[in-house]
Amino acid sequence: MKLKSIISIIMIAVLAFLAASCSTSEEINGNSKNDNNVSFNSKKASSKSENNPNHYKKLYGKLQRFDNVIDTKDFSWKGEKYTLDSDTTDENYTKSWTGDKGGHIFTNAGYICYSAKEFSYNYDALLWDKQGKLRKDFDTVTKNVSGVYGISEQEALERVQKIIDKYNISATDIKAYPLDKNVLKILARDYMSDEEYEEYIKDDERGAMKRDFTKEDEVYIVTMKPTVGEYILYNNEYDYGRNVSDGSWIYALVRRDKVINLYIGDVFETEKNRRDIDKIITEDEAKDLLAEKFRNNILPDKVVCNSVDITYISVNGGEKLEFIPAYVFEVKYPIANDKENSSDITYVTENILLDAEKGKWIE
Repeated sequence: MKLKSIISIIMIAVLAFLAASCSTSEEINGNSKNDNNVSFNSKKASSKSENNPNHYKKLYGKLQRFDNVIDTKDFSWKGEKYTLDSDTTDENYTKSWTGDKGGHIFTNAGYICYSAKEFSYNYDALLWDKQGKLRKDFDTVTKNVSGVYGISEQEALERVQKIIDKYNISATDIKAYPLDKNVLKILARDYMSDEEYEEYIKDDERGAMKRDFTKEDEVYIVTMKPTVGEYILYNNEYDYGRNVSDGSWIYALVRRDKVINLYIGDVFETEKNRRDIDKIITEDEAKDLLAEKFRNNILPDKVVCNSVDITYISVNGGEKLEFIPAYVFEVKYPIANDKENSSDITYVTENILLDAEKGKWIE
């Protein structure tokens, strides 16, 4: 994916800069080699790890299988009929269907993606931030919106919950945000300005992405957090223990007359057996490890820790997946754009993860 490639290039540049910084004795902005290079702006994530270190368990399981249980009627609108396009017998259990009204369903191990014909050009580009991740500010951009045309918030929630329950998907924290015609217009211009759009359509006579919306286009975006047992799963891409994950996500767009889009990614079936984790490191110990990680780097400014949280991730345990707790630090890396101008600094924000049991960085 293009956005992920861009992010990868940026992070390679960051790491290259940090590596180069370690090999020089130059001081920038007075940061000597032994300075504490991390500034914490975060509140405590949780008291569970300190008050009850045995609260966390190690769970086991596998990616949930959907190819043999999908009922295309769950995604049918006004009698839309689906034809099976592909049916593989590989370990990913891949299947895809195309509807006679332009709908599409795709399943894979741990994954369901459904989209109606109008989703791609009308809504898809509006849901993502500049890093290619699902926007985190839907609550902010919809704070003055009371609802959308033709459907209540409760009806939208129930439509999505019905599918989640039918396929035995473990999730929590379901929320619905009203994207009325004004919010949709704002999101469209946030993604691409009017000037950029004029240039864009010169190369695409279809006009592609919708720019102006009516009440007929209004939708709720419904989000929820996949879980293993009672634990919420991490929802960003990572690579650890020979296991690459795109992160665990569930979201849907619901219009008055149908579900426009449903995405369920990296969800799991867990076994009943679990084991106690003798002890996880405390949050203070985790912060000390973060400070140590950057202690010997010469930087143009401090690394800023915006937040710290604790979540669960899946790792490759051999024959089956293991689910373990991990600390998530959101940090801002400083990069000097001009060595002659110490105030010319760019910051790159990224999440870094720490295995909460072993105290090892997940990189």
